[in-house]
Amino acid sequence: MATINSWGSQIPVEVAKGGTGVETLLIHGLVAGNTVGAVTSLTAGTNGQICLGSTGADPVFATITSSDSTIAFTAGAGSLSFQARAGTEDVTGIVEFGTAAETTTGTSTALAVHPAGLNTKLGAQTQYGVVIGGGGAGSNLQALAAGTATQLLQSGGAAANPAYSTFTFPTTTAQGDLLFSSAANTVIALAKSTDATRYLGNIGADNSPAWSQIALSTGVTGTLPVANGGSGQTTYTDGQILIGNTSGNTLAKATLSAGAGIGITNGNGTITIAATH
Repeated sequence: MATINSWGSQIPVEVAKGGTGVETLLIHGLVAGNTVGAVTSLTAGTNGQICLGSTGADPVFATITSSDSTIAFTAGAGSLSFQARAGTEDVTGIVEFGTAAETTTGTSTALAVHPAGLNTKLGAQTQYGVVIGGGGAGSNLQALAAGTATQLLQSGGAAANPAYSTFTFPTTTAQGDLLFSSAANTVIALAKSTDATRYLGNIGADNSPAWSQIALSTGVTGTLPVANGGSGQTTYTDGQILIGNTSGNTLAKATLSAGAGIGITNGNGTITIAATH
């Protein structure tokens, strides 16, 4: 049986009487409560450790670590210092970025992003140029020279850098427009014609395409056959007329034959028929 002191409490003094319920405590250790039972004396932490809670259990001292090695910890007596590691091929993740002053002066190469390092990776830049890959893993970027207005960026294939076209291209087109070269390396749009049955012909300036109707005197070739509504003939002599037949796709050319008492005189675009008696 525990010894009873003069005011009726046990030795050591119970928690219910304002005591700890234990006779000794660990040096430099923290005390953890235990409902109404005796307190628990925790093991003292080492330099830089912190006390971490755990649901349903006593807290414990533990050393903080970085799971991806991007944060470094320096432990001291009653102190713990945090430092962001410099980014390397082996140390990835978000680390310290330069402040406005640091990025302006560019003197700290320990930063994750700094002017000197960016200049190495990006190389010389051209204003308004396009940045492209240098090729291969870890290769530096490179920048193309800026293109001129309305040029197109074209692929150089698998073994060459893309390049801007030597021709220019319209910035906008409308429904029905057709594209053509108005001059060397200059592509423009020919607006559609809203008139019915218009065709493209080389009747524009410098024989450029333009919308027009077919000119029968200059815009067609060949001879239109009877099957398509033509005559199948291209020349005539004085006095000839066309006479239908059923044995081909051309109308027969012939002159009129004079019968008894009839005289026929053929002229340039005329046929004169007269009685001879």
